[in-house]
Amino acid sequence: MKRVVMLMLSAVMFVPSAQAAEPANRKSNPRVKVVLDYFYSLSDKTENKILSGQFTNFGDSSNLKIMRQIHDATGQWPGLMGVDYADFRRGSITTKTPNAAAIEYWRQGGLVHVMAHLYNPANPKGGGLRDRGVDIADVLKEGTETHKRWMEQLDLIAEGLLELKTAGVVVLWRPFHEMNGGWFWWGAQKPESFIAVWRHMFDYFSNAKGLDHLLWVYGPNHGDKTAAYYAGDDFVDLVGLDAYTDFLDPEHVRGYAEIAAINKPFGFSEYGPHASSNPPGDYDYRRFLEGVQKNFPKTCYFMSWNGKWSLASNQFVKEMLDDPAVANRDDLPKELFALTPIDQQTAQLQETDKDSSGIHGPLRAHPTNGRYFTDDNGRAIYLTGAHTWNNLKDMGPNDPPAVFHYEAYLNFLAARNHNFIRLWTWELTRYGYDGKTTYAQPFPWPRTGPDKALDGKPKFDLSRLDESYFQRLRQRCVAAGKRGIYVSVMLFEGHGLHASDAPWCWNGHPFNSANNINGINGDPDGDGRGIETQMLKIPAVTTLQETYVRKVLDTLNDLDNVLYEIVNESGGYSTEWQYHIIRFIHDYEKGKARQHPVGMTFQYHRDEKVRGNNKILFDSPADWISPNPDGGYRDNPPAADDSKIILNDTDHLWGIGGNVGWVWMSFCRGMNPLFMDPYNRAQTRQTKPQDTWTDHLSGVPDLEPKWEPVRKAMGVTRMLARRFDLAAFKPLNNLASSGFCLAEPGQVYLAYLPNGPQITMDLSTVRGPCKVEWMNPIDGVIHNRSTVEGGTKRQLEIGSGGDWVVIVTKAEDSALAKQPPVEGNWKLTLEDNFDGDKLDPSKWIPGYEWGQTHNYNAYCDPANVLIENGMLRLKVEDKPSHGKKYTSAVVTSYNKFSQKYGYFEGRFKIPMAKGFWPAFWMLPYPQHWPPEIDIFETIKDDPMVYMTYHWSDNGQHKSSGKSWSDKNFSYSGDFHTYGLLWEPEKIVWYIDGAERAHFTDTKVIVNEPMYLLINFGIDADWPGPCDATTPFPSYYECDWIRVFQKN
Repeated sequence: MKRVVMLMLSAVMFVPSAQAAEPANRKSNPRVKVVLDYFYSLSDKTENKILSGQFTNFGDSSNLKIMRQIHDATGQWPGLMGVDYADFRRGSITTKTPNAAAIEYWRQGGLVHVMAHLYNPANPKGGGLRDRGVDIADVLKEGTETHKRWMEQLDLIAEGLLELKTAGVVVLWRPFHEMNGGWFWWGAQKPESFIAVWRHMFDYFSNAKGLDHLLWVYGPNHGDKTAAYYAGDDFVDLVGLDAYTDFLDPEHVRGYAEIAAINKPFGFSEYGPHASSNPPGDYDYRRFLEGVQKNFPKTCYFMSWNGKWSLASNQFVKEMLDDPAVANRDDLPKELFALTPIDQQTAQLQETDKDSSGIHGPLRAHPTNGRYFTDDNGRAIYLTGAHTWNNLKDMGPNDPPAVFHYEAYLNFLAARNHNFIRLWTWELTRYGYDGKTTYAQPFPWPRTGPDKALDGKPKFDLSRLDESYFQRLRQRCVAAGKRGIYVSVMLFEGHGLHASDAPWCWNGHPFNSANNINGINGDPDGDGRGIETQMLKIPAVTTLQETYVRKVLDTLNDLDNVLYEIVNESGGYSTEWQYHIIRFIHDYEKGKARQHPVGMTFQYHRDEKVRGNNKILFDSPADWISPNPDGGYRDNPPAADDSKIILNDTDHLWGIGGNVGWVWMSFCRGMNPLFMDPYNRAQTRQTKPQDTWTDHLSGVPDLEPKWEPVRKAMGVTRMLARRFDLAAFKPLNNLASSGFCLAEPGQVYLAYLPNGPQITMDLSTVRGPCKVEWMNPIDGVIHNRSTVEGGTKRQLEIGSGGDWVVIVTKAEDSALAKQPPVEGNWKLTLEDNFDGDKLDPSKWIPGYEWGQTHNYNAYCDPANVLIENGMLRLKVEDKPSHGKKYTSAVVTSYNKFSQKYGYFEGRFKIPMAKGFWPAFWMLPYPQHWPPEIDIFETIKDDPMVYMTYHWSDNGQHKSSGKSWSDKNFSYSGDFHTYGLLWEPEKIVWYIDGAERAHFTDTKVIVNEPMYLLINFGIDADWPGPCDATTPFPSYYECDWIRVFQKN
C-alpha cells in the first residue's frame, strides 16, 4: 500500500553531523549533500528532533487539504508532506498533480515525501500491483516486452522527477517499498535479483537521465529480512520501516536492530495505528512518540498514512506535535531554505509546463509589418520592458554576492505592464569600474580545480558544462514566460573586457590560461584584455563557445518566449565573430522544433575608432537590432522601415538615461523601447549604503524614483499596442503637426504631442465622425473625449499644456479599437456605451435577481438609474425608502446576458466617501452563491481597489483577494478601466490594462456562466456608516461595458 519519496525542496545549512556522508550518487548536485547532512544531524540527535510527516493521497487526488485540517485542529503544519505517483484508475503513473502539491508545500516552507506504487511490467494489461509469481529478474532481460514496459514506466517516473529537478527540488526517492513482504509484485524476491533491479534503476536515473537531485531511501516493512534486500552503501542514502500497529515496542515492530545497524539516517517511512486495515481513528498519538523515544532511538522522521491512520483523524495529536521532541514545519531551521546554489526565488515560480500567458508560439518577424514580431496568433507583438544587470547572475560588492530576488523583479515588471527583458550574462568572476570591485556568479563551466585560479577559487574545467547554471537559465526564462514576459538571452558580454578596470578585466575571465585546467589562452597577444575571444582568432575558443551556445539552445528550444542576443557592447572588432554566431544559431535551430529570433546590439568601445556603427547592424544576419545614438535614435528617432525589428535600448543610447518623450517618440516611430534600469544599483556599483542589500533581499528594490515616469510610460505604450493590433500601423510623421504619429490611415491615429495644448491631425482619409481621446502619456488616464468629422485636417485642442497622447479612431469602426489588454483572437459579445437617455432593457435590469435590496442599508430605486451624457450614473441619496435609510441604485444583466469565460471590463469613475461601497462583480447564472468574482470593490474613503474571488470548499465559504493602489492613482478623480480575464486555469484582474492580481487554483475556479452586477452599496458592515462628510447626492459613473470571448 505505501512507499514514500521525500521531496526536499531546499538546501540546509547547520553544524553537520560527525557521521555525515557523501550521497550515494557521487555526481549529486551540492544541495543533495546539504540535505543529507541535515538528516544525519537529526539521526545523531544533534538537533534532538523527530520530524513530523503526513501522507496526503495518491495521483490526481494529491492536495493539501489534509495538511490544512491538521493545522486547523492543532495549529501545527507537519514538517513532511507525502504524495504518491500512482494512478490507480489507469494502472499507471501520473506526476503532474502530485508534483504541483509537493512544490506548493515546499513554497510554504515544508518538506515533502513522495512515493509511487509501481505497476507490474510483466502484465501487458497494465496495473498488476499485487500480481503474484513474478520474477523481478525478468525486467532486466533486454529485448522482451516486460523490459520494454519496465523502461517506459521508469521514463514516466523520471519525467516527473525531472520536473522537480527543474524546480530546484531535492527528492528523497524510496522505490520498491515493503520489498520484504509478499503483497506487491516486487516483494519477497531473491535478494540478489531484487538488488540488481534496484541498482539498475539507480544507474539509469543517476547517469542516463542525469537526475542528480535524488537521495535514495530503502524502506522495508517491519518484520523479517529487513536488511536482506539492502543494495549497499553506494546505492542508498537513508533507511526506514513501515509499521501499522498501536504498540511501538520490539515485540510489535520487528527488524529495527537489523536495519539500524546499517547506520544510515532512520525513520518510520510509513506509520499507522491499529493495523493495516480498518483503523477506528481513536488512537492516542502520544503513545507513538513515547514508544519511539523509548525503543527506537535512531528515529529522525515519521510519515503518518492518510485516512483514519492520519494526524487529522486521531486523538491527542496536538499534544504530540507540540512536544519539544517533534519538529514541525515552523520549527525547520531557516537555513534549510536559505542557502541554495541555484536561486531559490526562481524555483518558487517554476513548473515546467506552460500556461496560457498570451504567448502563442515563438516570435518571428511579422509577414506584413517587419517593425514588429508576431507569433502563431498573427497579431503584431510589441515589446517593451526594463532590464537590469544582475537578473541572471548574482552580482555585487561581496563574495559571494547576494541572491537577486527574481520573483520581486517579475512583480515589478508586471506592475508596470512590461513584457520584455534582456537576461544579462557577465564573463568575469570579478571586475571593477572606477576602482569599485564587483563579484559575479554562477558560470556555465564548473570550478573543479585542483589548482587555484587568480581569484583564489578552483580553476574552471572548460571541457564540462555546469548543469546548475543552465537550470537557472531555464527556470528564469520559464518564470518570465508564465508572466507573459519575453526574454532576450544574452549569450556573451563584451563591455567588461574592454572597458572595466585592469587587471581584473582579464584576470577574472575563465579563458585566462591561469583560470582553467585546459590550457586555453584567450589573450595570445598578452595585452590583458582578451578581446581575441570575440574575434574568431582562436579556434579552440570558438569551439568552446559553440559548445556552450548549443547547450543554451538545447536547454531553451521548447520555450516560446525566448530570443537571443549575441553579446553586449563588444567593439567593432567583433563583427565577423557575431555574424558567425548568428549564423551558427540559425543553422543549428533549423534542425530543432522551434526557431528563435537572434539580435545584434551596438558595438560600443570607449575609443570611437574601435566602435561599430549602425550600418553593420542593419547589414547583419540578425533578426533584430539595437542601434547607437547616430541617426537620432536617442533624441529624435527616425521612422523605422521594415528591414529590421528595432529594440531601441537606452543602454546603447545613454547608458543610464531616458525620458518619457523618448519612449513615445520611439513608439510613434515604429520601434520597441527598452530601458536599462538601475533597479537597485547598490547591488552592482556600491553607490548606495550597504543596508540597501537587505531591502533588495526582502523583495523591496531600491528604485530610483526619477525613472518611474519612464517605466510607466513604457507600460502605457504597451496598453495601446494591446488595444490596437499594430500589424496595420506605420509611422507617418506627416499626419500630425508634432511629427510623431503611428497610424492605420483612415482608421486609427496615435500621436504624441510633446508640448500641448494643440495639435493638427490630417484626417483626410477618414470618412465620417472620429472619436478623439486625450491621454496622459505617463499614467494612461483619458482626460478628455470629443468627436470630430474626418475628411480633412483638424486642429484638436485640450485646455492645458504639457505632454499628451492623442488617440483618434474612426467612430463607426470603433470596434477596431476595442480589444482586451490580453493577446488572443477575441470577439465582442456584449457592449454598452450607454448612449441615449434610458437603460437598454435588452441588456440590463435595474434590480437584483432577488429584489431591490441587498446587504447594505439602501433601497435600490430604478428611478436612480440614470443614462446621461453617454454614461450610466447610479445615484445615491440621503432619502429613506422601503424601510432602508438611503436610496441607491443597481443594474444587473440577470436573464439578459451571461457568459462562461472571457474578458469582462468597464470604464468607471468611482465616488469616495465614508460609508460608500460601489462594486462591479459577477454571480453565476442561474443564481446561487458562491461562487462570486468581484472585478472591483471600493469602500468609504479607502484609496485601495479590492479584487476578490469567492468559492465553496465542501460547503464552506472560501475567498482569495488582493488590494491595490498607487500614489498617482485615484479612482474617484478620473475614469479608469477595470478588467477581468477569466479562463479555466486562472483569473486575472487588470486596472488600466496592467495586471494587478491573479488567482490560479484550477480546482476551484468557477466553470459555469456568470452575469454582471454594477451596484452602489452604502452603509454596511465593511464600509461602515456614513457621516457628516458624506456628500449627497453622489454618483457612481460608468462610461462603457464590454465583454469578449475567445474565438
